[in-house]
Amino acid sequence: MNIVFLGAPGSGKGTQAQTLAQQKGWRYLSSGDLLRRLVSSREPRALQAKAFMDRGDLVPDELMVEILLGSPEAPNAEVPAPAGALSPRQLDSPRQLDSPRQLDSPRQLDSPRQLDSPRQGVLHDSLILDGFPRTRRQAEVLDEMMAQRGTRLDAALLIEVRDEEAEKRLLNRSVCASCGQIYHQRYPVCPNCGELIVARSDDNAETIGKRLTVYHQQIDPLIEYYREHGLLRSVDGQGNPAEIGERIRRALGLTLEPSLRSVVASGNEGS
Repeated sequence: MNIVFLGAPGSGKGTQAQTLAQQKGWRYLSSGDLLRRLVSSREPRALQAKAFMDRGDLVPDELMVEILLGSPEAPNAEVPAPAGALSPRQLDSPRQLDSPRQLDSPRQLDSPRQLDSPRQGVLHDSLILDGFPRTRRQAEVLDEMMAQRGTRLDAALLIEVRDEEAEKRLLNRSVCASCGQIYHQRYPVCPNCGELIVARSDDNAETIGKRLTVYHQQIDPLIEYYREHGLLRSVDGQGNPAEIGERIRRALGLTLEPSLRSVVASGNEGS
């Protein structure tokens, strides 16, 4: 099953997407986590994307597709879900865009064959995508590329929360600088790996407000696209993570494995 998770910043889609991937043994790819890892390695296109993210703007379609879906030089990515998001080495070594002006006035997206060959890239069955696509055009390119591989998207899962709740979650959020684990409690160091916990650079009131505005401007065409294709599933994102996870499984027609039923997911909300 291939699923796209949709939701505003702070909706909890990252937490829920990764939890479901681990429960089902599926692979999980977070566009935000991947971009941050590429930025830390000083990858040129990711640095260009970071400038948009830090302002609260949406990363342009062309740049996002090239970073996430790879180039003809990309190796296959075969990563089990429990390992978490894919590492930069499992994607391509992307070429740098010709000039920043391409980002201000993005040209039409290249065809899928120019971006990725049918035997390469990250698109396989049993995949959860978190944070991509974010526009209708990105969704169209994703569908085209999956079709090249003889696979398809099975559902687009929308987690809905009020803006006030999303903003509160984001302002209280911190992240481990090493392993990327997200927390909504204050710890001196990461309980997972013992490294430093920091606030994300885009988790401030001004940027959060802009991110939510941009999200609402972009999400309606994307929701309509998936509704037209009969793929949209919506769930209420208010409540504790275990309750939300149960709503998600019901919306997708999934069941929890017997061995996991007594293990209630207690992850944080709001990635």
